[in-house]
Amino acid sequence: DDDTVWGFKVSGKRARNNPFKKMDYKSKTMEETITGLGVLIMITLIVFILARYNFLIKKMRMERGDNSAFARNSYSFMDIGCIVLSFGIGLGISSIFTTLEIREDTMYLLIYATIFTCGGIGLMVAHYIRKKVEKG
Repeated sequence: DDDTVWGFKVSGKRARNNPFKKMDYKSKTMEETITGLGVLIMITLIVFILARYNFLIKKMRMERGDNSAFARNSYSFMDIGCIVLSFGIGLGISSIFTTLEIREDTMYLLIYATIFTCGGIGLMVAHYIRKKVEKG
């Protein structure tokens, strides 16, 4: 009356009613494939809808003659650049903690603290640069 399911020993009523008992390797990989494709299709649809929406908004603003949105958009790349650069610097500094012989939980705390601190500094630098450029 005992049976094994995926390497686990199952006995009694569970062994008879287990829906995974009859599932073979092909059906497991088919489920994983369908799930992965579903996630990729959802991500693609979200990106498409957002891109289309932004395109229509920009098109409508151009028809009205409002070009202020395009001047403001150039600063966003500078902001993103400052933030990504600061996260990269934080990752570089935090890699030093992996070479030290400290407890693992303390190491993870220092790694995340360094990354987020550098990210915050990057946000402040981006804000300061934006204010300085907008002033003149």
